[in-house]
Amino acid sequence: MTNKINASVYNEDYYTQIYGKENNVYTIEHRRKIEGIHPELILFIFNPDNILDTGCGKGLLLYFLDELRYKHKLYFYPRMLGLDYSEYAINNAPEEIRSQLICHDITKSFPVAKRNFDLVISREVIEHLTVEIGPEIW
Repeated sequence: MTNKINASVYNEDYYTQIYGKENNVYTIEHRRKIEGIHPELILFIFNPDNILDTGCGKGLLLYFLDELRYKHKLYFYPRMLGLDYSEYAINNAPEEIRSQLICHDITKSFPVAKRNFDLVISREVIEHLTVEIGPEIW
């Protein structure tokens, strides 16, 4: 039996109090400063047609990628899908990208295998996995 962290841990308290320690806040503008030019690098170096972001949280990286479509008037813009374990995160994602996010436990099978992805992103995720879960997903 795996000793999993309950998804309900990633609730409003996590995003406002735990994540918010030491002046670290989980807002769009704070995350924009942290991301810097990373979204543009992702688009222009990898030039993906389909992006899967596993452990996307509130989907802010996908939100920033989506913004670039308008900033650069892109016509080749990739399709995106974000998966996260937290219903709270998905339900509190920016409205513009919420429809592209799905609440899902990444340690479980998911039928996205029928869809090809040029780029799979999983950032700031591994520290949330317990030692027991690692062997299940690798």
